[in-house]
Amino acid sequence: MVAGSWGGGEPDSTAADFAERLLEVIDSGRRTATYKLALLMALLDLCARRSGLDGRAPGVLYTREIAERIAAIYWPHMMPYRRGPTVIELRQITAQRSAITGAVLEFRRAAQAAGVTSLSRARQRLPGGYAQMLDRVEVAVAEQPLPRLQTVGSTEQALSFLYDID
Repeated sequence: MVAGSWGGGEPDSTAADFAERLLEVIDSGRRTATYKLALLMALLDLCARRSGLDGRAPGVLYTREIAERIAAIYWPHMMPYRRGPTVIELRQITAQRSAITGAVLEFRRAAQAAGVTSLSRARQRLPGGYAQMLDRVEVAVAEQPLPRLQTVGSTEQALSFLYDID
């Protein structure tokens, strides 16, 4: 579970302070893959989707729903790119396959074998495979980008202004 003020910070903080911290995370945060950026996109999307009638972001987001959004973000990018006879697949790190992209790619291949190309139909037609893929994505998100998103600089300083992990 991830809880936070989602941009409110301390009561006396301003929107400019929030934006400055967010830009610092984006600009100087260490990234060996795009997991941090995908996580940030997922958090923004979930906060927008689940905001209250007063416009406030939700007080709690669960890692499962974050994993669902991240899988949806990566889904279209996992389609192989063909360059002549060569097939190229998305790689994010120097290792052969990263955990999140590997899980999404494996499920996408299973979906294509079942004659499905959209994530929503794949989830309906292959619910067990979808759940397994989400399990893998959720664990990877909880281990990697979630605790590190708010870490910036060479000293690995954490700026806990977006959320707290419970």
